[in-house]
Amino acid sequence: MRDQVIENVTTYLVSVVEKPRSEFSGFATCPFAKAERVSGKLMIDIFDPAKTDFSQVVKEMSSSGYESALLALFQGDIPVEISKEDTKKFQTFLNKSLRVAGMKEYKTICFNPNDKVEVQGFNPRAECPYFLINVAKRKVLNNAHKSLTKTNYFDNLSKEYRKYLKMDL
Repeated sequence: MRDQVIENVTTYLVSVVEKPRSEFSGFATCPFAKAERVSGKLMIDIFDPAKTDFSQVVKEMSSSGYESALLALFQGDIPVEISKEDTKKFQTFLNKSLRVAGMKEYKTICFNPNDKVEVQGFNPRAECPYFLINVAKRKVLNNAHKSLTKTNYFDNLSKEYRKYLKMDL
């Protein structure tokens, strides 16, 4: 099962996240995903909160030489579904758990297939095969965001999506 989940997440990355899109001014949905994946610096795996503490998964990611992770949320063999209203709450919970564990340098971003945010009718989150948790160092995420603000990447984002991303309007 684990291998199939990893394959499904990888397919999602290649066919949705890494593909250049007109909605993002010709950039990939995430312009940094492909380089992270092909360099072997992205851990793709399953996270089951009933089996492992989240901070332990992040420690294992770091000690294994990965710089970031994309984790599919499961309970046993069943993918966990979370309502769109609870995506941010769960993300906040994960970030707080990392802070409590003394891992303040990391941040999570959750991607829920139930999220309803879109750019010109395109919703990459809706195509996620599972609820996905991205874990990376805050500094890396901030630098990536800052580098994109110098481009036209965000030009087509609606006010609603910019608010969802907590961007200054």
